[in-house]
Amino acid sequence: MEPTRQSEPNFDAVCEVVRQRLPLNERIRRSLPDQGRLRIDRQLPFLCVYRHPADRDDPGTSALVTTEAAYLVAPGGKEHRAGLSKLCRTIADTLQEHFGVLLLLEIWAEEDEPTHFYDHVRQPAFQLVAPQTEMPSTVEAFQQALANIRIDGNRASVQVVARQQAAPAGMPPLTSAWLAPDCPPSTKAGAREPGVDPIAGQPQRHSGDDHPSGTSKDQKTYPPHIDEISKLDDINIAYHQGSYIPPGVVHPSNDLGAAARSGGKPGAGQGGELQQGESESSTNRYRAGCFYLGLTVRPIYRDPRTGTVFPVILQQLRRQLSLALRRAIFAFTGVQKANPKLHFESLGPSAMTKVSRLVDLELSQISESFDLILQATPVNTEDAWEEFHDSGYREVPRLRYRPLPYHPVLLKRRLYTVPLEEMEDPTLAYLFSQKQIELDRQISALRDLDTRQFMLLSMQIYGRPSQALIELAQQIARLEDDRSDTSGEEEDQVQPDSVSTERLVDRIREEFDFYHGLRASFNPRIEVCGDIASGLMVAGDRLFVSETFNPSVHRVEPLLHHEVGTHLVTYFNGREQILRQLYAGLAGYEGLQEGLAMLAEYCSGGLTVRRLRTIAGRTLAIGAMIDGASFVEVFHLLHNDYGYNARSAYLCTLRAFRGGGLTKDIIYLRGLHEVLEYLARGHELEPLFVGKIALEHVPFMQELRRRGIVQAPALLPRYWEDDHFRDRLETCRNCSVLELVQPPALSEKKAS
Repeated sequence: MEPTRQSEPNFDAVCEVVRQRLPLNERIRRSLPDQGRLRIDRQLPFLCVYRHPADRDDPGTSALVTTEAAYLVAPGGKEHRAGLSKLCRTIADTLQEHFGVLLLLEIWAEEDEPTHFYDHVRQPAFQLVAPQTEMPSTVEAFQQALANIRIDGNRASVQVVARQQAAPAGMPPLTSAWLAPDCPPSTKAGAREPGVDPIAGQPQRHSGDDHPSGTSKDQKTYPPHIDEISKLDDINIAYHQGSYIPPGVVHPSNDLGAAARSGGKPGAGQGGELQQGESESSTNRYRAGCFYLGLTVRPIYRDPRTGTVFPVILQQLRRQLSLALRRAIFAFTGVQKANPKLHFESLGPSAMTKVSRLVDLELSQISESFDLILQATPVNTEDAWEEFHDSGYREVPRLRYRPLPYHPVLLKRRLYTVPLEEMEDPTLAYLFSQKQIELDRQISALRDLDTRQFMLLSMQIYGRPSQALIELAQQIARLEDDRSDTSGEEEDQVQPDSVSTERLVDRIREEFDFYHGLRASFNPRIEVCGDIASGLMVAGDRLFVSETFNPSVHRVEPLLHHEVGTHLVTYFNGREQILRQLYAGLAGYEGLQEGLAMLAEYCSGGLTVRRLRTIAGRTLAIGAMIDGASFVEVFHLLHNDYGYNARSAYLCTLRAFRGGGLTKDIIYLRGLHEVLEYLARGHELEPLFVGKIALEHVPFMQELRRRGIVQAPALLPRYWEDDHFRDRLETCRNCSVLELVQPPALSEKKAS
């Protein structure tokens, strides 16, 4: 009994924290004895529980519950049972005062089977332990979600076992301690009159002295604006639309709504009576408003003989299991019936942990400490052009680069001290892991700058053009070019209607002022320089302008929408977010960035055949380079075979061969094609402007928005105010890249 006395003060202190903070909807993060911990993100009608076995190691299993917004990792030894029971009662009582019901969901691992290790090492399997008649809809939703889990292509097997109580081997049922006669529940749910559904509907209103049984005038109520104070998720907002009095319903609506319809009789089943086979303990649990599900997991995430954890498999399982847990809990609440717009993902954590914030900070600082594209851009573009021109386009020009102001080895050393393995949130862990891999490849590319290895690393980062993309580029390159159009790469040559660099800079500053007027935090910088390979280039919050860049007057607006309205707007939108990666850039974000930028040119009325031929030429140059063509051969391919003028052919070729072979420029045409496909599926543009993301990240961003971690874009591009924007956007939903610059063909298609 001595260990119990030693552990009780720890549990008592945490119980007091729960009593003080949880009624106010304040976050709780506390340590417990024997490496246990409690995290409750906000008021939620569930608690995921894991208990450490006292007699054996159980590596990896506790990580299966730490993905959730409300979890308890607790010691399972006998000496801690009294303290744990008290803590669970305190949490249950507090949450039931708010919701009327609570779902306890306990997870444990089945016993390891070394003799069958190689037969099922990657075959996920679950045993769901549930009362037979209490929560059929919740159990069904949970079973279906678990069955969709796949590890290495193997689909999970799920077995449902009907049992009133269950627990890990060697431990008592989690609910037995506080439902026993010597430890009755403190809630008075059984004495209350039934109200409406506590999850899906509004609580009953009472006026004057007319209070439901079990409540009093002094009982705490929650004003309608509490969601603004506490930043509650959508589900809590549904509960706080009116003054809140704890409801008397003792069953979740989706599964046990019949109880409310039958007068709220505790223990009533769908027929209004206690179902055959239900025990008295089930009735007690109904009266407490506390429901229990147990989940046994096959521990495929570790070696059963040595206990060594397989971190990649564990991370995959955590991510998929977290979605299954939230689907089950969402079904338990029944809230989707009252508001179909609500989503199960809103049940996830609404804040980043300290470790997540640290990882985000470290990765963003590393990302901002170097610029691969700037380092791979020659500083002697003009001198190289003169050299190439004077040789009659026969000798490869010599390219020079900026010296590295950092050591790649030190950058990598810092990169791999980032504690990704300590993160709890599987969504953020996946996104950050992707970024870490990309940064590793980028740093390796810096190390191998101006060598043959650089192109191989570039293909790992940006990919290589597919055959379909090459064929599309060939079709575009063969389009008839309007010679009067000056929207190609030769814009740095003075044309009759050219805009001077000074006037261009003034126009850029006017554009900056427009966005600054909408959002004071929009404060980019502009730098005029002579050592970039393109006319305009954005890096972070800086817009570089080539001192020799003289675009035609008709190209200025499309270029501003490209560089400012896309690249800088998404950068500063990312700056407004808690998640720093949204301005530093998630892995592979450049493709969507350039796809949106090309779309901006079209939606502002500035995408021409010559402009499209320019990005097609870049794609063809990269494809030929990868196939082994030399600088001179690629130049002549574009100049002689596809009719590009010498200057344009040179710049397309230079951009492909810079750094040793940079495949980045395929993302312009590929990105535009992918954005058009995205729009054709009926999706909206607005979610793409939350920051610098890739198309594959859109579902993750939507999840994080539902959880309150990511906010809506602070700024949208100026071209959205154009009278023709909506019509052009609808056109984009129904056409290909080629049809963007071929109105007659598009008109024929619409007519047919």
